[in-house]
Amino acid sequence: MQFSLFSLGQEQANTLCYFRMDTDQLVIYSPFYPDTPTAISAMEGLVLKLRGGSIGAAPSRELASGGYTILAFGKRIPAVGKGALVPGKEIADETLQAWKAAAQATTFKLTYWELAQEIAGLTSLEDLDLSQTDRGYEWQEVGSSVLHVEKKDVLGYLPNLGVQANLNRGPCEPIFNALQPFVAADLPLFHGRKKEVEEVYALLKNHSLLLLYGEARVGKTSLLQCGLANRLEEEEEQMIVVRRQESDLLTSLCASLRSTLANYDEVVIPEVEDPILLARLLAEVSGKRIYLIFDQLELFFSSDVFDAERESFFGFIRDWLDEEDCPVRVIMALREAFLAPVAEYEESLPGLLDNRYRLLPFRQNSMIDTTINLLDVFSLTNLIKVDKPKDVAERVCKELANENGDVPVHCLQIYLHQLHQGSCKETTSGPVAMDLGQVEKMGPARSLIDEFITERLDTLKAQRPPENAPPNPALEREIKELEDSRISCGCGDKQLAAAGAAVVVPAPIPWWTILPLAALPFGMFFLYWWMNPAEEPLTTCQLTEQTDSCEAYLNYLCTYGDTAACAPEFAAILEERQCEEWKDYQLITKLATCGAYQQFFTKYRDQGICMDIVRARLLDWECPMVRDTVQLTVRDTVIERVPVTTYSRPPTIPPGLADDLPCKLIGTTNFKRIGPLWVMTEALPGGPYRWEDALDACTSRGWRLPCIGEIDFLIEKIYRNDPARAFAMLTGSGECSLVNPTDQPGGGYIEFWTATEANDASAWSYYFDLTTKTIRSHPATSKSTALPCLCVERSPTQQNSGLPPCYQKNINRRAGQ
Repeated sequence: MQFSLFSLGQEQANTLCYFRMDTDQLVIYSPFYPDTPTAISAMEGLVLKLRGGSIGAAPSRELASGGYTILAFGKRIPAVGKGALVPGKEIADETLQAWKAAAQATTFKLTYWELAQEIAGLTSLEDLDLSQTDRGYEWQEVGSSVLHVEKKDVLGYLPNLGVQANLNRGPCEPIFNALQPFVAADLPLFHGRKKEVEEVYALLKNHSLLLLYGEARVGKTSLLQCGLANRLEEEEEQMIVVRRQESDLLTSLCASLRSTLANYDEVVIPEVEDPILLARLLAEVSGKRIYLIFDQLELFFSSDVFDAERESFFGFIRDWLDEEDCPVRVIMALREAFLAPVAEYEESLPGLLDNRYRLLPFRQNSMIDTTINLLDVFSLTNLIKVDKPKDVAERVCKELANENGDVPVHCLQIYLHQLHQGSCKETTSGPVAMDLGQVEKMGPARSLIDEFITERLDTLKAQRPPENAPPNPALEREIKELEDSRISCGCGDKQLAAAGAAVVVPAPIPWWTILPLAALPFGMFFLYWWMNPAEEPLTTCQLTEQTDSCEAYLNYLCTYGDTAACAPEFAAILEERQCEEWKDYQLITKLATCGAYQQFFTKYRDQGICMDIVRARLLDWECPMVRDTVQLTVRDTVIERVPVTTYSRPPTIPPGLADDLPCKLIGTTNFKRIGPLWVMTEALPGGPYRWEDALDACTSRGWRLPCIGEIDFLIEKIYRNDPARAFAMLTGSGECSLVNPTDQPGGGYIEFWTATEANDASAWSYYFDLTTKTIRSHPATSKSTALPCLCVERSPTQQNSGLPPCYQKNINRRAGQ
């Protein structure tokens, strides 16, 4: 059920209008109403009548015998057509029952429509021919919001705006959520993420686990606790948000479950710290599926959290989701930069990275639409007055857009808050004015944002405990986030400060005003100021030119794109200098394969060249090797100093693998232990194999192929990043050697398969180069090539070694895959 409001336009908002209610069964039109607020009030009244079952049907004169009219508006004549006509009483009753069920919702979509064409002499909608339909005229959608109807006897339009609208509120009471995520009650203000909400909801329909990630302050929390919370079916689904508090995460989970259970009368809550038992009890008493949100999971990887707690948590989630008929959907939300440490726990929780969703920042055009809707909502509630919301929104978003075209949501929130606070001080009565004149008067957006952040930082820093007292981690996190926001909004960093704002240079003072000042004591000071205007922040282009390196020019192109201000000039410089980085970058954009991007990543990750765009491609394409090497860092082992009471299930160690022998038989096959990995010392019998056959040959024996990330890890960590040292330690004629160079007296190399794909046609291989006596890799070996393979098995006694996870493709031969 949704509503559409039709009028002549913003200028005629106080003239006649009507609305349409769309349902799966029927579309009905309302009578005319004198203005928009009255029409919206009639929508609320219609929803209430449907809930109460006070709407009936009567025989219709417009249809043949047996026809009925649904009296949605009593005997009032609809603005369009002949009313809600149905062919019979039975169908009328079924329609009303369906409408009553749909009216149980608390939020309904509301769109605003205006006539798209000009009609000479038209002064009112009554002048149109609407006797049959209004589809003979062209209408355009000009905005949208949400009709919020609480399940109470007395209702008001949009009562939950994150701020309470009341007659006694002052004009300067804040209405914009500066740096605060949206909650469920803020749905009328939550715009621009409908597609993302639907996609996340769809991903959770068929999967019990979802990993939601994105940049800091991109809107992950708002998407979940506002967008998704309102998307859930109220009678069937329930959301619980958990964040790690002072205690460990599982204890915080138990506390949240207990708090939710306390809302149900006559429920005896057992005195146990068992999240599974508590969640099952909640599902039983509520009769709903539980959506469990672990938000801000990046805090779970701070230095004050021990490995044991993380292992326990991911193991608990694994066992929970493995249970039959599990009534829970788990969503883990974290910042994109923390994908690496999360990936290390996929062995504890298989499939952790399989179902994931990356939330992207708003583009400028999308944010303009979102801002228009936001201003419209506050205008309808008479909190602000905006004459031309589209013009204001375009100006505001242009001020905030960086050179990549993105508008950070939190920066917009702060800016609108500052505009409102500046304008409200000049308001003596009526709604606060927010128009283009006020935007111009308030000055540059980044100055206002910086002013807000500085004031807030001063307040927080004054709350820091004395030097001899323990620090406050939550306070320090908030300070750090504010400092990061200053940079991301372009306020505290020269590279970002000029990203989207024009540089304002003091205009030269006319000479006839300067000369008289020469005779004054401060005349020379003004003359110096005129000849040497205050230094302005350098633009990104200027900073790049100052650096004057291939890396800087290429990073500019990767960050801001080919259409940025200085992109053509910098591309020409790279071409003229024949920079190697530029050639490699052109190659990956031309090939556009996982293998090409992986090779670029390996080559330039230490220099940081274009890493953001390369990582994004590998993540978006879900390249098989992305989990092997991209963003994976080896964390130092944390020595646990305090016990943590958490859920745990001891690992099952296969017989024969629980010791530390350097080389031993597993079954009848000899394996060598290299750090956390056991590797066969002789090529698997039956080879050489094509790539797909090699996968099957290892898995059929209970082992697997190694991933290229594991090979790189072993060389880097076990053999000190020295391929020659690795070659010397792994070759020879003994029983613990992988390769015997004397088997190939003519030199060359001995090559083996890995499980890492480059694309559909090729995969990664590694080889022992007998000429240079090093171990190397090939990024794109044809899968049809016949190569030997050395199967591997991970040691169960070294779970926290830092070895990246490795995935094996399942080959469906009957489907030809």
